[in-house]
Amino acid sequence: MVNSFLMLGSSYGRNKKMNILFIALWFFYLLIGSNINTGLIFLIMNLMAFSLVLLLGKIFKGKYSNKLVSVLSIVIWSITIDIICFFLYPQFTMGQNILMYIGNGLLFNSKYVIYNIVVVGLLSFAPVLSKNLLKKAKNQKAFVS
Repeated sequence: MVNSFLMLGSSYGRNKKMNILFIALWFFYLLIGSNINTGLIFLIMNLMAFSLVLLLGKIFKGKYSNKLVSVLSIVIWSITIDIICFFLYPQFTMGQNILMYIGNGLLFNSKYVIYNIVVVGLLSFAPVLSKNLLKKAKNQKAFVS
């Protein structure tokens, strides 16, 4: 779940400084969670998959297209990393073909898409809510005076 939120924050094109912060946090999270058994190659491949997510977030800069890429960032990363792992680490596949392997990865990560939708919805709704709360506070202040 942390991975999903960090990817969402990294690719969501609202604030460049926040994007950089989320990128740094994702990289730190990657280093903390790195597994020595898979070696440096997996770390590099994971970084490449994340870079693809960031690249797509930059390519699709439109208001709604960036939100879509941000929400689906975990899916994009999951498909990319599953394709890499399928060929690089065949011992992880447990006899599955590539479609089943990717499908299981998507099934596992699909719940995070829902979490991302909720976060983006809250971020989109927050300015409207704060504007209405400020307006209500001004009205009450005028009423009290």
